[in-house]
Amino acid sequence: MNTISSYLIAYLTKKDYSSRELVNKMLDKGFPIEEVVGEIKILINKNLVNDARLAENLIHLYGENKGQQWLTRKLQTRLLGNNIIQTAMSNLQTAQVEFDYSDLKQQLSRKYDVDSWANLDWNTKGKVIKFLYSKGFTNSSQILSKWAEGDT
Repeated sequence: MNTISSYLIAYLTKKDYSSRELVNKMLDKGFPIEEVVGEIKILINKNLVNDARLAENLIHLYGENKGQQWLTRKLQTRLLGNNIIQTAMSNLQTAQVEFDYSDLKQQLSRKYDVDSWANLDWNTKGKVIKFLYSKGFTNSSQILSKWAEGDT
């Protein structure tokens, strides 16, 4: 086993990396790109490096608590390809056609002391929208409308 493979295996024993993350790590160590790419291809063939699996794992880990925009940014920071990100996000959209917001609604009701979502004052409404947007929910106005309809 050569030095590049030893480094790659050592990295992979700690956490999952995308193929581009591994290439960058090896280039930072000063290894030639041709040898690094060859070793990573071997690991891909052995299914030790799998970008699609990494995307699915990250979505499974964060998908229930974060919105699609946040998840997309997270996948981009892990240097996954756009086609892998689009495929993973489309799988998420089909799996979560109707997301259950009841836990989130209860949490925000406690946090902002909301008794009725139908009669929400503008100040609290702004805070809730800002909170939802910070968590990656781009459809926060639609969520609030749905909650207000459910209270009437």
